[in-house]
This record gives sequence, structure tokens and C-alpha cells, in this order.
Amino acid sequence: MTPERRTAAGSGLLWCTAFVLGPYLVAVLALLAWSWPHDTLPTGQCEGIGFGCDLTRRDGALLLTFISAPFAALATGVAWLLVLALRRGPVKRWAGSAQGALSAAMVLLAVAGLLVVQVAA
Repeated sequence: MTPERRTAAGSGLLWCTAFVLGPYLVAVLALLAWSWPHDTLPTGQCEGIGFGCDLTRRDGALLLTFISAPFAALATGVAWLLVLALRRGPVKRWAGSAQGALSAAMVLLAVAGLLVVQVAA
């Protein structure tokens, strides 16, 4: 593999990471910014998980962030594999940003499709 091909593959991996993790990080930061001021429940409600208690918005957002982080890492890994698979075909001549965008779009469309199927069921 020539140095310029290695650079294109590495560039594709970096771009795909940015395109997959970028929207995830924006969504997580927006969720945390929206929920951070709300750290108490209305009077009369117990706080916590289980036994009829509720989480505060802040705690729920933190829990969702911690639960979703491994799935974001998995989606990034799948996008990396797609970039590496695309490098074997005619797409290897494309710029790294185009390779990353294509693989990230495929992963994000698959995730969106799974969410639609789950909501519809």
C-alpha cells in the first residue's frame, strides 16, 4: 500500500468517526444542557429508580448518556469496517471525506431504520 493510499484510508476513518460521533455528541450535549437545571422532582414524588419512584431529568439524561455510549462506539466501529471494505472497491479513489461520509450515512440510516421499526412495533 502506497503512502497516499494509507493517508486516504486514515482520512476516511477520521471523517467517518467525525460523521458518526459528531451528531451523537451534539445530541448528548443538547440533552444534558436541557436537563441539567432540573435536578429536583415536584413535591410529593420520591427520587430514584424502582418502587414507583422517578428519576430527575438530570439523572435520566446522565443514565441515557451512559447507556448509549457503547452503542455509539459500536456504530463507529461498524462505520470503520465499512470504510475499510469500501477501500477494496472502486471507491478507493474517492477522497477520505467522501468515504467517511458514505460509510457514516449507511450506518446512520441503518440505526434510523431500526428505530423506526421498533417504534412501529
